[in-house]
Amino acid sequence: MTLALICETCPNPIEHTGERGPAPRFCGSCKLDRHNARQRTRYVRKGYGPRPGAVKHFEGRAYPSGLVLVKRIPGDSDRAWFQCGDHAVKLLHIRAVVDGKTVNCSSRDYHPDPRRTSTPAYSTVHHRKASTEGPASEHDCWRCGRQADDFAYRHGDPSPLVQLDGKDAGMPYSDDPEQLAPLCRSCHRLWDEAKERTAGTGLSLAHIALYAATTHDTKEDAA
Repeated sequence: MTLALICETCPNPIEHTGERGPAPRFCGSCKLDRHNARQRTRYVRKGYGPRPGAVKHFEGRAYPSGLVLVKRIPGDSDRAWFQCGDHAVKLLHIRAVVDGKTVNCSSRDYHPDPRRTSTPAYSTVHHRKASTEGPASEHDCWRCGRQADDFAYRHGDPSPLVQLDGKDAGMPYSDDPEQLAPLCRSCHRLWDEAKERTAGTGLSLAHIALYAATTHDTKEDAA
């Protein structure tokens, strides 16, 4: 004779399922009610508060880069005003600041461009020469008087510079604009070949002496 099981919550009988294991304590409806009650106690009402992004990135929050969010823009979830130290407030993209892509206000008065160095590059010297005196084609060749093609290095600097990287790697040059002279293609080739024959990769005393005689001495005599 099998004893009838009674639900511990209500007087309803519990049907035998025939499965092995502990006997059930509650009927199907009471078991569902208990499950729903547990779910209600665990549920946290979220309501209709601010957007999650607005809560994460609140005014006054400081980021690892040192930027501080000082003001949100109503209706704009992407940008906000950030303060960089004690000197600047700038409109920046929030996600760029959070991801570490923007680490300062980019003001060159306080954050110099790391790409700029005290020593100008080979191409920079040539660009500055062309911007101040015009293209080489507007000048006469320094040696033969024909139309010039390039601003060529005169190899007259006792302390020349050498381009270390890029397409001009290994090229000697000087940051003195007077060391660049307009030359036609033929004279440019002959001038560099003469330097290679006399000094190779070192200094050509003949080129240095000629530069001093034709440039600096001439200027001092004129003065």
